[in-house]
Amino acid sequence: MNTRDDELGKNSRRSLLLKDLETMIQADPERAPGHRPTVAVVDDDVSVRDSLQTILQDKYDVRTCPSGVEAVRTIDGDTSCVILDVKMPTHDGFWVSKQLRKRSPDIPIIFHSAYQDLKDPYQIINDYHPFGYVVKGETLSTLLVLIANAVRHSERLREGRRTIVRLREAREKVRELYQVLLDLTASLFDTIDL
Repeated sequence: MNTRDDELGKNSRRSLLLKDLETMIQADPERAPGHRPTVAVVDDDVSVRDSLQTILQDKYDVRTCPSGVEAVRTIDGDTSCVILDVKMPTHDGFWVSKQLRKRSPDIPIIFHSAYQDLKDPYQIINDYHPFGYVVKGETLSTLLVLIANAVRHSERLREGRRTIVRLREAREKVRELYQVLLDLTASLFDTIDL
């Protein structure tokens, strides 16, 4: 291979690295334009689950869980918000919240309960860090605004994490590109010395 062919190979590699770098820095490819956030509704009352699913399904992917154990099994890192009943048989919402936080510490949890006197509100805030607490029977708009805010918060956190990963990958590409430029510069000086 002659020097000219070698230079063409390096130029195409440099061009490829620059295109890769531009792609990495651009908008997140993981989220499709039609992506719908997932909201989980955890309540032992079927009428509450069904009502919330009907109300939310136009805007969100809705997963319903009839028990705390089912919620812990099915709710994953892709869930943008959890609407969680407090008083349920076997495991209450506080237990479910602790279990979910072990896997997804930042998942927004909204306690949704008819029993606001079960625990001191300050203890709930300090121990469980809910995104919100809505008493069943209050206006639906309060819950809907809270869900929208929780989903937006969750999506921003995810986007921030993905941006950090893309920036780390871009940093590695910049290092590779820098090395290519050093090699190219060295080969240019070698060519001039001939």
